[in-house]
Amino acid sequence: MSALIASVFVWVWQGEIIAFSVLSGGALVGLNSILLARSVVGSSQVEGADGRGVLYRSAVVRFILLIVALVSANMMGLHLLAIAAGMFAAYVGGYVHIVKATSRASDKSRIDKS
Repeated sequence: MSALIASVFVWVWQGEIIAFSVLSGGALVGLNSILLARSVVGSSQVEGADGRGVLYRSAVVRFILLIVALVSANMMGLHLLAIAAGMFAAYVGGYVHIVKATSRASDKSRIDKS
């Protein structure tokens, strides 16, 4: 969501290609997060050291997919620096969301203990 908001501001300020690049960076982070979540769930269903293997393989696959996506975006004429800015915006938005969610959870647990 944060990359979408950033891309709207960039579209007004810089134009369509840069804005689409920012949005693409946010989408890459979102897809990478979905793949990571799936691998964590998959590794928890496997017993023993094989769970770590699932995570390692997933990391390699996600890295290769990210490189392929960045090369493809560059070949399509998107700006890699704007993609990086979109990725940064998505990570910052995710961090803020996590901080707020954990803050609410800790506040609720304090209230429940009282």
